[in-house]
Amino acid sequence: SIPSSIGNLTQLQRLSIAHNSLTGPIPSSLGKLIKLTHLDLSFNNLTGSIPNSLGSISSLEALDLGFNALSGSIPASLGNLTSLISLTLSQNMLNSVIPDELSNCTSLEILSLDRNAITGSIPNRFGTLPNLTIVNLFSNNLTSSIPSGFPRAQQILLSNNFFYGIIPFSSDNLLDNIILDLSSNYFEGSL
Repeated sequence: SIPSSIGNLTQLQRLSIAHNSLTGPIPSSLGKLIKLTHLDLSFNNLTGSIPNSLGSISSLEALDLGFNALSGSIPASLGNLTSLISLTLSQNMLNSVIPDELSNCTSLEILSLDRNAITGSIPNRFGTLPNLTIVNLFSNNLTSSIPSGFPRAQQILLSNNFFYGIIPFSSDNLLDNIILDLSSNYFEGSL
């Protein structure tokens, strides 16, 4: 497991313990690492929920907790991370909604929440994220229609969900798009 005493390393700027066989929860003491810019705990066997305390690391630019067995909700406190450029929570067992507070992460360029059990809808305020270039939300339980103000991202992967209604993308908000995958949903109407 990750020892809680790691929170005493208050000068730490980067922490990567990815691709190991770590088990147990993510200690909330990581929230004390206020100088941290990169935190990578991906590809382990970590369980439990994502600690709210991670939202206290205001200098964080990259957070990768993907490919673990984390469950529960995405903490609304992550919306405090206004310097965050990349958020990866892929391939876990997260089963709540996408918190609207993530729309406060105005530096966000990469958002990967794919392969979870996330429910609800895409927050309407996502359209206000000016730098978002990669949006991976595929293979979840997301429902409702796609917000009309969806960001002009280069990669939009929304397949294998329960989206319905018309496809709202226009030639304007697909101007920079390279990959668009809307397969295995319930869209209707004309293109």
